[in-house]
Amino acid sequence: MVRMVYLLLFLIKNYWRRTHFILQFFTIALFCGYLLDYRYAPYSYDYVVLVKNIALIIVALITTFQLNKINYDRSIYVLLNRVTRRDFYLVSIFSSFTITLGFSLMMDLYILIVSGLTFSEFFTASLIIFSLLNVVLTIMTYNLFSVYTTGNKFQIVGLLVIGFGAIPGWYKNLPFERVLYYFNFILPPLGNNIVLQQNNLFLSWNLLRTIIYLLITSLLGIKLFSERNLSDLE
Repeated sequence: MVRMVYLLLFLIKNYWRRTHFILQFFTIALFCGYLLDYRYAPYSYDYVVLVKNIALIIVALITTFQLNKINYDRSIYVLLNRVTRRDFYLVSIFSSFTITLGFSLMMDLYILIVSGLTFSEFFTASLIIFSLLNVVLTIMTYNLFSVYTTGNKFQIVGLLVIGFGAIPGWYKNLPFERVLYYFNFILPPLGNNIVLQQNNLFLSWNLLRTIIYLLITSLLGIKLFSERNLSDLE
């Protein structure tokens, strides 16, 4: 456990040293300054939920992509001599989550100041739980197509999977709608979780679906990384 904590701090510190979170700050500033401009407040709860979730998904993607790219070099051999591949994979995910959570809290503070919503109106149980689950879903889904598992070949697939998963009912009125409806179940339920937040619902079958999806992606990601040939390290 101590080694994993040190690894977590090392990964975050190294990531800060290499990037200074510039893209994350820019993303949050763009969403807050443009889509949540205080001059056009007050904003509706539904709109704030949508903007917050989209911003966090983008920040999680940026963080995961950069963090993985930075860590996937020959120095990883040194780290893997101290922890198992499974532990490294999980700590890498938690590093991305921790960084994204920091920007989430920053955005929450801004929203409370300018949106016109009170603390109790904004911080519902549904928003807290499902927005955090969406961050984890984004990170773990993208990791399935990252340099840790498949190399650089299928990262665009990860972006498409997350993009379609964030749009509830994207398959409606499309050719082969019935087939696409069932295909939708292999996508992360990001969009459905956003709708649940907007409706202030918590207990839902989608919560179970999210937990099952996280379990499957974590086990599959660990398996793929454990079997990954690291011969392409630079």
